[in-house]
Amino acid sequence: MSVFKNTLILCLCWALFSSCEEQPVVDDTIHIDSISVTPTELALKVGETGNLLAKLTPDNAKDKSVSWSSTNPDVAVVAVGVVTAVSVGTADIVATSNDGGLSARCTVSVSENVPEDKSFQLRVMSFNILQGGKADGTTDQAGHEWSAVRRAPCTNMFKDIDPDVIMLQECRREQLKTLKSDLTGYTFYSYAKDGVLASGYSKGDATNDASFKNGGQRNVIMLRNGMFLLNDWGCFWLSDTPDTPSNGFGTSGQKITLWLKVQHVTSGAEFFIFNTHFIPQTYGNAVSPVVDVITPCARVNVEQMKKIIGDSKATVFFAGDLNSNNASERMDALNNYLHLSATDAPQTDHSMTYNGFREDASTWTLLDHIYYNNATPTFYKVVNSDGYGTRFLSDHFPVYCDFVINP
Repeated sequence: MSVFKNTLILCLCWALFSSCEEQPVVDDTIHIDSISVTPTELALKVGETGNLLAKLTPDNAKDKSVSWSSTNPDVAVVAVGVVTAVSVGTADIVATSNDGGLSARCTVSVSENVPEDKSFQLRVMSFNILQGGKADGTTDQAGHEWSAVRRAPCTNMFKDIDPDVIMLQECRREQLKTLKSDLTGYTFYSYAKDGVLASGYSKGDATNDASFKNGGQRNVIMLRNGMFLLNDWGCFWLSDTPDTPSNGFGTSGQKITLWLKVQHVTSGAEFFIFNTHFIPQTYGNAVSPVVDVITPCARVNVEQMKKIIGDSKATVFFAGDLNSNNASERMDALNNYLHLSATDAPQTDHSMTYNGFREDASTWTLLDHIYYNNATPTFYKVVNSDGYGTRFLSDHFPVYCDFVINP
């Protein structure tokens, strides 16, 4: 009996001991089994950023956190998957799973960040076209009539030279109408020098020639269609009262400057165009005492340009029949404010521009000019060829200059 009892006690103790022994723990955590990075290759320029995406599987893994690093921080750095290009070179951006230490990488190639070249070329022309075209013939010089003699050659010249900007002086309404008909690739802006308004208009409108009553001389600016946007425009008189229609400086001369502020469509660059016609000195000589009209014409233009432009870094084109040689001290205001394309262009032409319909070239003089600021002239030419159908397109020769503008 005692033996049985002892055996039973031993069995119970063994069962109790066995039940208290530690059982193995079963781990049911779902771990990462793969990692990938998208994209696997990335091209950036210095200073640019790019985004990387790390994908870990399975989707129901408990810890899907990632640590990011760069094999070459001097070239590219990374923070939370956002890569920043530091310098030219190559670096691997590595994504490492915090669960299991699995990794994947993206190769980043960094190149130099060269600014986009927004420079563009512009061909600018100025031409005193000489008034003409009135039906009764009173505005035409015999042998040099607009409709019969000069219209077709002028049209041929414009199409051949193909300027982007054309500034005309002395253009009458009749001529303007024919030019609009012949040269449909341009948008025309015009202002009558007398400023007299047509009935129903409270102010002149350079975009609507019908706003002016009379058909006399106009300053006209022509812009190639589709190349520019018009942002602003205006007109002033070459007189002591430039904001109102007026004769200039004690003479009977009445001349204007028409200006546009335009934007180049492709580059977005803005610049100013000023088309002027100085009062001829003969008007100053006709009064007593004689009056110098060139100096104040230059002064008023510079004063008005400074008010209109404001920013001295603006690109400016100022051209027209200035009725003076540029070397005259009377032109000092202009020469101190602007640059002369005929002087600065590496390929240039020193021909005279006013011919007076005279065959003797020794009698010709220099009156027409293209000035500029903040552009680079490359080629300047006086159009004195007789290859357009007549020896003289006008009593002035057209002048033009090619520029490069770098906004």
